[in-house]
Amino acid sequence: MLRLAQLSDRDELRRLLSQLTNCQEILSTKLAEILSRSDYQIWVYETKVDDANKLLATGTLYIEEKLTYGGRRVGHVEEVVVDKPSRGLGFGAMLVSKLVAEAKKKKCRKVLLNCSLTNENFYIKLGFRQNAVTMRLDL
Repeated sequence: MLRLAQLSDRDELRRLLSQLTNCQEILSTKLAEILSRSDYQIWVYETKVDDANKLLATGTLYIEEKLTYGGRRVGHVEEVVVDKPSRGLGFGAMLVSKLVAEAKKKKCRKVLLNCSLTNENFYIKLGFRQNAVTMRLDL
């Protein structure tokens, strides 16, 4: 079942996000703050395993307000990860398609994302294209 994340998903979100990047802890207060914002949507794909809820995938949509293009928004897809045993089963495509649909509902003019070169073909199959160079400065 695809749904918006809840505060009770904290431990499962940490487990999934740890497969993507450094995620030693998710503070309940920080998660509650993010979940309360109208410009952030954290989506999860949940299933039942042995009478317990387990998250198989997660992804975030951040909506950026813009002054250009008549004030039309830009959606940013972030932190997309599918649980390792569930990869290749379509959960990632389903999740990204949901994030794009939500961006359309929010009147975004485009959706941007950054990914590793190893994931580039996955996103190309979903209609994304390479567009620009991403620059980074670690603080």
